[in-house]
Amino acid sequence: MPLRIPKYVQVENFRLSILYRLMQVGIVVPIIMYFFATEQYSKPLSLTDHVHLDTSVRGWQNPALLAQLAADKASEPWCKSPSDYSFVGDFLGNEQDPNLYDFRFKNHRCATICGANNSDSDCLHPPDTWMKEGQDEYLLLTSVRDTFYHPNGANSSKAFLLPFAESLALAFKISYQELDKTIFRAGHTPRPVDKAVLSSSDFQIPTKFVSSCGQGFKEIPPGADLVLSVPELFSLVCMEGYLDKIHASAGRNFDWSKHRMASGAQHPIGALGRIVGAEITISVYVDANAKAAVVKATLSPLAFVGGSRTEAFVVNGSSSLRLRQYNGIRIRFVSDGLQTVFDINNVILNISALVVYLTLPLIFIKFFAVYGLGHLSKIYKDVVYAKFSISKECGAMGARLMGSNATFHQLEDVDDANGDGIAIDPGISRERMKEQIKDVLQHRGNTIDENEMQQFVELAFNECDTGEDFIDHQRSFFSNLILAIKDFVDIDTHHEMDTSGDAGVRTINIDEFSTAFLAAFPISFDSVVKLFDKDRQQSCLERFFMPGKLKDALLAAKQIELKKREGAIDDTEVTPSLVGLAGAAGAEAALRNSADPRMGEIPGVLPQPNSPASSQKKVFPSDGESSTEDWS
Repeated sequence: MPLRIPKYVQVENFRLSILYRLMQVGIVVPIIMYFFATEQYSKPLSLTDHVHLDTSVRGWQNPALLAQLAADKASEPWCKSPSDYSFVGDFLGNEQDPNLYDFRFKNHRCATICGANNSDSDCLHPPDTWMKEGQDEYLLLTSVRDTFYHPNGANSSKAFLLPFAESLALAFKISYQELDKTIFRAGHTPRPVDKAVLSSSDFQIPTKFVSSCGQGFKEIPPGADLVLSVPELFSLVCMEGYLDKIHASAGRNFDWSKHRMASGAQHPIGALGRIVGAEITISVYVDANAKAAVVKATLSPLAFVGGSRTEAFVVNGSSSLRLRQYNGIRIRFVSDGLQTVFDINNVILNISALVVYLTLPLIFIKFFAVYGLGHLSKIYKDVVYAKFSISKECGAMGARLMGSNATFHQLEDVDDANGDGIAIDPGISRERMKEQIKDVLQHRGNTIDENEMQQFVELAFNECDTGEDFIDHQRSFFSNLILAIKDFVDIDTHHEMDTSGDAGVRTINIDEFSTAFLAAFPISFDSVVKLFDKDRQQSCLERFFMPGKLKDALLAAKQIELKKREGAIDDTEVTPSLVGLAGAAGAEAALRNSADPRMGEIPGVLPQPNSPASSQKKVFPSDGESSTEDWS
């Protein structure tokens, strides 16, 4: 299989070279810096399913502390004058049935912790200050409305503001597992996790708490408990003092049953934070590479946060049903994490991208050199963008054929190559090639010796003297396909020449010499001969895309042949009409069958009568036979 490498043009211009290198550096350096700064050699892996939290509520187990906090809050305005903070929610904003209301909180008071001096119906027990709503989800109560339904059909209600939330805190512990770090992996199966379980006690740097304002809130060293009190929670979401403020998001405070604001209320818009509650989401993000975590919190824009539940009670031997409606601080924990591993695919992709980017300076320099340097660009353009025309190449081929013809006859040293006694097949012998090459290499004696030169001559002579005649075979589509495959895999389709039984001398004839002489040019000698064969079968695509000049020349050749067969012209007649059809050079070449093929030895000079060229005979095949014509 051959190796195909594109050909490049090397332009020797020092300043253009410097500009090109500077542009390459200007592209490579930033890309490499970006590659390492952003760790493009690694691949991020999510640890969402491998980070776990152990959470709990603290601060409610100490009744004495809760009672002390309630006593301290008794002086707050919402405890001293609770009716000022009554609220009847008007969610729909329209007048409605007085018995149907969205939210009603009035006739309330501050709750106390049950003890020896408090009855069960007027106080709350410590476990009533919070509840667990789901996995890693808690509700810290700040207000309660209890409605009791008695067996006789009567009902009574009580409402409390809870001053205990500030004593509560959320504690949590982080544990996680890292993923397998194998570099080379087969398939697309998920990476397995390591068996080792790491926790926040294994962190190497403190756990950072970052507020929603973007500022660092606090740091907890490795191994210490991760705890957030309720005041710290609201500081983390940049809402300090949330529970004791009026929040307009609760809407209008209006009692449609009385067509006025709730009785005794002092705030027409909004409700106390303890009445409406809040929802806070705590996000724990683990960086497995740094063995650290970052904790953030966000406040959800909900107007009311709470719920309800029913419980059956037996009081003095009679059962009652209690409907407890509550509001509070709902806290949800979410966890996520990230681990990066070395990824060979990312490295390969980035290297490929770098190679592509490195072509940009070449594209710019090429455009700049070809179009931006005045007359110098015209020279560069002629070199970089080689123009190719089949008709012009045919003209150039004709000129080169005349030159090769003259050169051949100056080098020929054998007149009867086939040894039949008739001097009509001249050629160049191996000895003549060796003589000429030895003269060329006379100054290379220190590089190539006599034996090496002899091997070079043998190889060169055998490559020129192929012994093959140019025969055009019409090939089918499949034959052309097979030839294309052979060319792609570099299968040699030439056969060794059989010299057994050959009485003559191996020489390079004029056809072989011309083929080798013109091999380095865009169009080969055989291709030109085949191109002007008017009897060759052409495909429809070839006929459609044939250049106009070539199409006219081939058409003229066919018309000339037709007129010859009809006897309208003889073999040596050149008329203006024929010249008009094929052009002067084309018509003359088509009709001059008796012209000396060696007229191009010296352009414009006829061979001398006594010269070897004038006494030789040429054999032309005609209708399958050979005829000899004397050139003298």
